[in-house]
Amino acid sequence: MSRTRWRQPSDRWSRHNLSVHEPGQIQTILLALILMMILCGVLPLAVFAGWMWSFGGRVKAGDRFPPADAVRWKSSTVLEGAAARSRGTLFQTFAVVFGVLTIGLLWSLWRLWVALR
Repeated sequence: MSRTRWRQPSDRWSRHNLSVHEPGQIQTILLALILMMILCGVLPLAVFAGWMWSFGGRVKAGDRFPPADAVRWKSSTVLEGAAARSRGTLFQTFAVVFGVLTIGLLWSLWRLWVALR
């Protein structure tokens, strides 16, 4: 598919929908879009990072992967000792990465909002 196939309808839509609003209304619409991006993108990422940190902590505390209270398949291998602790540390490392991504995404959305004001 070519880019021009979608360009004309999207240009027509943006000219029609954004030109009928006053500048203050456009800013309100953009704020609503940014808030939706935070709710749909940043919040789930932050929750997932928190869950991964907690799960990694449970693995390290129990010295077992998967933890005793986790649901697992009958045929799955259970790691214990140093292997389980390293797996828990890996989960917590990923949690830190997702936390940094969450902060970066929030910062980017904030900078977008400041630029649009």
